[in-house]
Amino acid sequence: MDDRGSDRKRRNYFAEVKTMIYVGVDIAKATHYACLMDDKHTLLTKPFSFSNDEAGFAKFRAAFQKHPKDKVVVGLESTSTARTLLLS
Repeated sequence: MDDRGSDRKRRNYFAEVKTMIYVGVDIAKATHYACLMDDKHTLLTKPFSFSNDEAGFAKFRAAFQKHPKDKVVVGLESTSTARTLLLS
């Protein structure tokens, strides 16, 4: 039996599996910065800023909303209370 067919199926399966998305956030008092990267270290967005208010948080969420929630990991620095609104 030819194994090339099963190798092709295996490659197609792994191509369809969603990769993990990592969101790095630099916390500040008024303006935060974020960037998205996949698990292959490919930048998915340029670093972008968002304000420390509901409009800014909506912009932040929109950046990764198209990805499945179980595939998104958000990392942020533990900077005093500036992160409190973002986490809520």
